[in-house]
Amino acid sequence: MTRPARITWAAAVILIGSGIALTAGIVALPIPGEDRTISIAFVVAGTSGIITGIGILRLQRWARRFILIFSGLAAYFGSAVAPIVLSLRVPAPPEVPGQIPDQVTIAMKVTFFAACLILTAVGVWWAYLFSRDTTKESFGTPTSVRSRPFSISVIGWYLVISGISSALSLLSIRRNPAMMAFGSVFTGWTAIVVFVLYSAVHLYLGIGLLRHRQQSRGLAMYYCLFQLLNVAVFFLRPDREDRVTAYHDLLVASGTALDTQFSPGSLSSFLRLVSIEGSVFALLALWFLAMHRNSFGAQLESMQSDTIAGG
Repeated sequence: MTRPARITWAAAVILIGSGIALTAGIVALPIPGEDRTISIAFVVAGTSGIITGIGILRLQRWARRFILIFSGLAAYFGSAVAPIVLSLRVPAPPEVPGQIPDQVTIAMKVTFFAACLILTAVGVWWAYLFSRDTTKESFGTPTSVRSRPFSISVIGWYLVISGISSALSLLSIRRNPAMMAFGSVFTGWTAIVVFVLYSAVHLYLGIGLLRHRQQSRGLAMYYCLFQLLNVAVFFLRPDREDRVTAYHDLLVASGTALDTQFSPGSLSSFLRLVSIEGSVFALLALWFLAMHRNSFGAQLESMQSDTIAGG
């Protein structure tokens, strides 16, 4: 089968990006006194990307599945890190004199923020390209006339990945867990319960949407409204900044080393950006879930028809 040009271009981007990551990791490995964890991660990611790019050029089914997983992680990582980049205190190199450090800091933030946006855009592009029926046919994967809308897949995978990420973030806290919701700070076992509930709800709704369950669609819409209410309460609370300062102090005490990365002011900026980003996602999710309500009904009718026919 002739390989479509769009797949060739996608494979070229994967190979080039993976080659850069592999080279950066190899160059950084021998640097004395540096943490090699990130370098090893770059080497592993670069090597995996090159193998996957070759697999895509050869139209291997496993390569399409792998790039779908990677594209989801890339889009989520890029969108999650972008607000952090804008809020972090990035120190300029100590050898830079005069007023230039501020300019260097701004340039570094803009560069990393642009990289996050590009990573998110590329991840969404890959996810869309490799989930299309025409692409599936190129890889020899059977397609279904009742395929799930792409926007529903994005919402579902976002919820699944965010649920897993929330659970992992809880495991990374060494002591005194704390979290903020509705502008209130939760600590100790209460924070753990809230973390677990958020993770469980995200996983339940995400898996349900990926399985195209009608019930999950309705619950997901209610959850989006719940999230919008959460953001509204956070922004409207008159004691918001005091709560954020208390939250910052608790995070520092939990051993997350935020005292060197976030000040109370930058943490407040980060939470505002995350809240705005979450609101945009919730509004878009509500729109697409409402727009594709008939696809869920068609899926249910199809399942019922298959059951009757099988009986």
